[in-house]
Amino acid sequence: MKYRILICLSLLTVQTVLGQNSGYFGKKNVVDFAVNLQNPSFSNLRIFANKENTLLDLEGDFLTSSTDRLDWGFRFNYSRTLKRNFAIGVEFGYDYFSAQRKFRQSQFSSDYYYFQKIDVNSMSIMPKIEFTTSGGLLPMGISHQIGFGVRIMKPVDKDYTVANANDYVFYGSDFLIPVDETLTKETNFVGDPVKGYTLMYAINLRSPLTKSLLLNYGIRYTLNFTGKPPYNFENTYVDDISDFNLTENEFKEIVRYRKQFSFIQAFIGLSFAF
Repeated sequence: MKYRILICLSLLTVQTVLGQNSGYFGKKNVVDFAVNLQNPSFSNLRIFANKENTLLDLEGDFLTSSTDRLDWGFRFNYSRTLKRNFAIGVEFGYDYFSAQRKFRQSQFSSDYYYFQKIDVNSMSIMPKIEFTTSGGLLPMGISHQIGFGVRIMKPVDKDYTVANANDYVFYGSDFLIPVDETLTKETNFVGDPVKGYTLMYAINLRSPLTKSLLLNYGIRYTLNFTGKPPYNFENTYVDDISDFNLTENEFKEIVRYRKQFSFIQAFIGLSFAF
């Protein structure tokens, strides 16, 4: 009888210790590295319903319509398990995408000017929480993540081409606008990087490969908030060479329009538990 009591007490002690030892195999720290991929059609549906926002890219000595089939980026995350089903963490992210400037019309002639698409780098930092159902064991299995953070966006530093047409161009699949080489180096970015905010929700799944290594994949949704500039750029006229520069306010407007919503962004990567 005494031995049975000792065995029961031992089992109870082990169960209590295991219950208090949060984390996968007792590991409470997790580092994730993931690559995220997104078809731009899901970034902002209104862009693709409006041909005025067709992306323009260089083809020989002409600008013509182009299609971005993939926006991409990567994420680096550290999280700490506080309970079996709850963790806190911080995420560092990088995204690469393109945005399109509005055309310009000459103040003194019938000339119209069109710009090559702008390549954009976006970096972010985001505190977040992660949780599962009551029976979950982080970081393994399905979890939910919610985060809110800051992102900094700036154009890739390179020469962007300007094209010149003698009349307004109706966008189609086969239009070509001749490049004006004299204006190519007049499209510098004037201003500071643009700051915005991101609200994120993700459904995350980690599948064990070893006791310390897990496959990490899922989908995420984001809302991106960028302050509205003091004026818009509808039908803006140019009358001076400096008007071809990309200003901070214009850049803020085009990235705000391009990435305000990001629906269904898929990601895949690896997680290390320790």
